[in-house]
Amino acid sequence: DGIDWAVTNAAKIINLSAGGWTGVITNEIRRAITNAIANGVIFVTITHNFPAYGSMTFPGTLPEVITVGASETNGLRCGFSLFGPTIDLVAPGTNMYCLDTNAPGYSFGNYGTSFAAPLVAGAAALICSLRPELNNQQVADLLCAGAVHPLSPTNGWDQLQGWGVLNAYNSL
Repeated sequence: DGIDWAVTNAAKIINLSAGGWTGVITNEIRRAITNAIANGVIFVTITHNFPAYGSMTFPGTLPEVITVGASETNGLRCGFSLFGPTIDLVAPGTNMYCLDTNAPGYSFGNYGTSFAAPLVAGAAALICSLRPELNNQQVADLLCAGAVHPLSPTNGWDQLQGWGVLNAYNSL
């Protein structure tokens, strides 16, 4: 319902930092994601954080979404960040600040792909502010083309980091 509501209310970008579902719910969410993209929404999601799964989970396994893993401060993929054939790129996902609900102020040291994907969604928003006519695939192409791969001077794709680490400046 949330995805459909966002589309109805003219969202341009949706970040879904959740997943891992199986069964009937995946059909409904897949329908909502497909509908969102068909209606011009840029859709960003995560690879997930649980190495025990063994491989990426839904909806990160959908080829039509922008799938994001987490990177360390050195640009390499975090060990907890899942990977696979539909990963597009990685973004910083460690040592993140967030609001501390148990005390005033912020906590430091948080981590996860759920911190990385919003950075990519933000870069997508910057791209769309300059080029609002672009669709999901075109924005994905720009994000991936701008990514920097720390292990490959040619910035080639691999299933661990996709096209590399988000570089919003290059993508713009």
